[in-house]
Amino acid sequence: MVELRGSYRYATPEALEAAVRAAMLRASETDDDHDASVWLRTLTRRGTRLEVRATLTRDSDPFLASSVLSVLSEAAVEGAVDVRRGDKVVDCFDSGDIDD
Repeated sequence: MVELRGSYRYATPEALEAAVRAAMLRASETDDDHDASVWLRTLTRRGTRLEVRATLTRDSDPFLASSVLSVLSEAAVEGAVDVRRGDKVVDCFDSGDIDD
């Protein structure tokens, strides 16, 4: 099991909402087999801060998760979401990351 935990801060609440919309659009374009709206339940908004708490199961699409986190991290001004397997951090999506 893989967990995604962390938070991002955006310049404005509008920038946060735009990032979430862009991530959901990317998710819906990327994968027709999984419901992109499931991601909305893993996101908690507070002002300009977005918290991410998700668990990936065997049925989850890791490429979809990566795509969503890439979009969210690109627009963030600070923060990070760690990808954890047990107690180990196996990857991290830092704010400002650009998926090349």
